[in-house]
Amino acid sequence: RYMAPEFLEMEVEKSLLPKADIFSLGLTIFEAASLRSLPRNSLDDPIYEKIKRGELPYLDNYSREFNSLLKSMVLPDPTARPTAARLLTNPLLNPLMNKTRSQLFKELRETRQKLSQLQDVINNSGGASYLTSQISSCGVDNSLQDKENSAPSGGGGVVGGGMVV
Repeated sequence: RYMAPEFLEMEVEKSLLPKADIFSLGLTIFEAASLRSLPRNSLDDPIYEKIKRGELPYLDNYSREFNSLLKSMVLPDPTARPTAARLLTNPLLNPLMNKTRSQLFKELRETRQKLSQLQDVINNSGGASYLTSQISSCGVDNSLQDKENSAPSGGGGVVGGGMVV
């Protein structure tokens, strides 16, 4: 299903093997995104021949950019397909590439600070009660507080419901 068309030739140029992997990856992503199984051969489905030519059906639930990326990954000419390094820097596949190093470090510092504050609260001021009250103030069901109050001492309470650290 995922074999690059150049493998159907008698001899495959070894330098193009990574591009064959890109073709297979493109079809794998397409299949996952479309929630449809790819045909095994042209007898299963006439779309098989179009896929071999790099003609993927447009996925309406995804952006034009995403569809374009998939098509570039299954181009019939292996040299025209993107490299793995280029895919790793693509913001559609790696959203962190849109952020600068300083932005990432800032987010890391802020997250560490929040984590430290939460650890202090838990260690110093009856953290389970505090966290339950914080969750309750966010509109989460008060049954968490009831469970925490009726839990035997020493048995940590259940914390859940969308609290972002």
